[in-house]
Amino acid sequence: MTLAIPLIDLEAAEGGDRAQLDAIRAATEDFGAVQVVNHGVPEELAADLSARMARLLSLPRAEKARLLEHADDSAVTVLAQEGDYEGLQVQGPGGGWIPVPVIPGALQVFSGHLLARWTGGRLRPGRHRVVAGGTVTRRSTAVFVYPALDTVVGPLPPFAAGSADPPVPVWDHVKDRVAGYLAEYGRPEQIAAWHDGQPYVPELAENSAGR
Repeated sequence: MTLAIPLIDLEAAEGGDRAQLDAIRAATEDFGAVQVVNHGVPEELAADLSARMARLLSLPRAEKARLLEHADDSAVTVLAQEGDYEGLQVQGPGGGWIPVPVIPGALQVFSGHLLARWTGGRLRPGRHRVVAGGTVTRRSTAVFVYPALDTVVGPLPPFAAGSADPPVPVWDHVKDRVAGYLAEYGRPEQIAAWHDGQPYVPELAENSAGR
């Protein structure tokens, strides 16, 4: 059987459409990803965020992020993808890769490791990757959803039986990943602030999207 990422009508799901809810449950248990439409996010908002990201990524920086297969540390990750080919892929339960169709206006929603921990592993973190192809620039704009850093995340009561995951503060869950990211991509002053436990807020460049 050929697996496919389900397209969920979020408005219908919120209205109690059983078929939509069952499709969400099955997909998040099997491979941790769905696409959603009728989500209420204005197209102009998503387009503006994408344009700002494009300006940021066009700046002359020596560091370039590499897109490798991974599952996110977040509770949920929401993507908006643009391009002319199915470069985004999700790993299926058998280890194969499932292409995510580019559907105008649709958002891609991935389960993260924190959501998996909350559900005692019942919901699978959505492992995904990007492959090369197409004739125009492909871009995904992501929003990572986390609870507060002092939140303790463990299996919720309906999922606690048989779970081997102990409760963990969100900060303990993400700090090693943050340290690894800074070691590879961080500015010296950013790394120094991290070591001192201080916030780091850089000044905006003259050509920044925020000016």
